[in-house]
Amino acid sequence: MFRWLRRHPRTVDVLLLTVGFVVGMNFLAYIKFAGVDGAYFYHLNPSFHPLIPTIEGIVIGLALAVAEHLICKRLYARYRYGVAVLAHLLITVGVIAVVMLSVDISFRVFRTGNTFPVAVQSAWQFLQSPLMISLFTYALILATLLNFFRQISHRFGPSSIIDLITGRYARRLEEHRAFMFLDLNQSTTIAEQLGHVKYSNLLNQCFSDLSDFLLAYDAEVYQYVGDEVVLTWPTKNVKQGIDVVGLYFAFKQRIDQRAFSYRTQFGLLPGFKASVHCGPVSITQVGHHRKELAYHGDVLNTASRLLSLGSKMQKELLITASFAEHINYDDSYTVHPVDTLLLRGKQQVTEVFEVQLEDNIRKLIPTPQFNKYTDDQSA
Repeated sequence: MFRWLRRHPRTVDVLLLTVGFVVGMNFLAYIKFAGVDGAYFYHLNPSFHPLIPTIEGIVIGLALAVAEHLICKRLYARYRYGVAVLAHLLITVGVIAVVMLSVDISFRVFRTGNTFPVAVQSAWQFLQSPLMISLFTYALILATLLNFFRQISHRFGPSSIIDLITGRYARRLEEHRAFMFLDLNQSTTIAEQLGHVKYSNLLNQCFSDLSDFLLAYDAEVYQYVGDEVVLTWPTKNVKQGIDVVGLYFAFKQRIDQRAFSYRTQFGLLPGFKASVHCGPVSITQVGHHRKELAYHGDVLNTASRLLSLGSKMQKELLITASFAEHINYDDSYTVHPVDTLLLRGKQQVTEVFEVQLEDNIRKLIPTPQFNKYTDDQSA
């Protein structure tokens, strides 16, 4: 169930926004009307019903969620930030006002027996009353707070926020994790060719395409470093069926599918190389004024060296023997050894394998004998 939720982030986002509004609107109704004499309140608003806060919460939550995914994302992508924020606010105000007015009119028609014109006139008058203004203001503040927490969740990732709240990493912990280093090919040449503005736009578009696969493959983003992104998984998740190398090939396929768009905007088709390694790491919170999680250990150094090796040897995806033991073999993968190498800065040799995407091949070729090369000599 939890994995299904992780792989359907939009559905989860809609549900959380809707539930947040339902809880928030009912909480306000309880605070506002608790202890008020029923006859007196019915005199003020004959159309009120205890289900109104729940109905308004459901409709507002669903409407705003749809607007977020279909309209607001495009606003932030196409217009300046200030213009997009103003448009976002106007959409939120409009949705809340229309839903509140529509619900009130509906209950006046079906609960009190008013004709539609009379219900519209009464609802419009009630909409301008101090009570309704306070309800509208609360709903707007609630929408702002819920959107704020959604943005925080998108910024750090839901699991990271839960870990920080619960204090999981307040003290140093050790976990066994897999890391993928994903890097843009020929980044220096491309940056010089495009200039820093278009180059930044290119990276942003690439990482946006990558983000479509992160939750589907249960990947956590550890760092964005220039033209490189570091992804991580608990190794136990890899053993349970998470296809780590599948993410790389899915991302590569997405880039190829959007080749026309990339060539039209930037005059080129970006390519990426990757390396994967796994092992024990220490996890702790670092910093004081700006805390973040940091992973420390030889695993990251090895994965980084492996990425450099892939660049020199012109290999797309390199993995170590320790990760090869946990790899999810798909019928379209072939995994074969590159060599047993002494990577720069390391004292122990590392068995290196290349993963390629081919049809109807599923095999792991035996490891060759040790050759005392370094990654500098392998170029």
